[in-house]
Amino acid sequence: MEFLVLTRSWIRKLHRIDHSHNDIVGFYLADITVFYGITLGLVAVGTWETYSDVQNRIEHEAAYGRARDKR
Repeated sequence: MEFLVLTRSWIRKLHRIDHSHNDIVGFYLADITVFYGITLGLVAVGTWETYSDVQNRIEHEAAYGRARDKR
C-alpha cells in the first residue's frame, strides 16, 4: 500500500490529463498483475529446474548403485 501512496504524485504528473479514479486504479492493477505474472513464472521455472536437477542426481546415484552391485 505504501507503494501506491508514494507513486500517486508521479502518476498524476505522468498522466496530465484528468483521469477518473477507475482509470488510475486500472493502471495500478495492470502493473501489479504483470509483476505477479512475471514473479510466478520465474518461481515455476526455478521449481522445474530444481526438480530436473534432483531427478538427474537420483538417476545418477541409482546407476552408480547398480554398477557397484554388479561387481
